[in-house]
Amino acid sequence: MKYTKEEIENTKKQIRALAPEGAKIYYIIRSVSASGMSRRIDWLIVGACGMPLYLTRDFAIIYGAKLNREDNGLRVCGAGLNAAEHVADYVADEVYGRAGNRKEWNLINL
Repeated sequence: MKYTKEEIENTKKQIRALAPEGAKIYYIIRSVSASGMSRRIDWLIVGACGMPLYLTRDFAIIYGAKLNREDNGLRVCGAGLNAAEHVADYVADEVYGRAGNRKEWNLINL
């Protein structure tokens, strides 16, 4: 899906503010296709108020992916990879620059 450069830059700023390096980022694999070639993933963090803040749309904007119509999960296609880590690595590289290190994020599968 195509997003504007302004939308992408604003989303990067928002993720830097909400999910700094060292933050716990939770993901939920909502669905896996029968062939195993596609997954729908939701991304969230726990805000200061203790409520979940969904980052799925933000991750989709930076990753350049569509949201699933049924459940608004980020759709990732492919086999032979850990889809959640792949997306997190890509988003962290885009948000923090190529010198960024996603491993500073704590990914937690719910």
